[in-house]
Amino acid sequence: MKNSKSKKQLSRKASIQKMRQQLDLMRTLASPSGFIKLYFKELGSKENGKPKYSNTEECFNHINQKHFDLFKVYKYCNYNSFKIAYESYLNPLSERLAISK
Repeated sequence: MKNSKSKKQLSRKASIQKMRQQLDLMRTLASPSGFIKLYFKELGSKENGKPKYSNTEECFNHINQKHFDLFKVYKYCNYNSFKIAYESYLNPLSERLAISK
């Protein structure tokens, strides 16, 4: 009896931990800056000593799919719209206004 209670508690703790990780990922992906930071983190990741993604668009698609899996909607409609958002994020509004004058 005690053993089955212990297994249930471990299972419950594992479920809670998974839900917390999922919530953290949702918080990250919800904001443009979080999405971009995760994109760069993933872009630099490796598997077996080799880059995880063959190109930047593949990495973007992976992150955008994670967003879809959690929110049931894509954050960006395509890679080009992501690049526009990412360039805007990198260039503060004041710099963009100064350049356009």
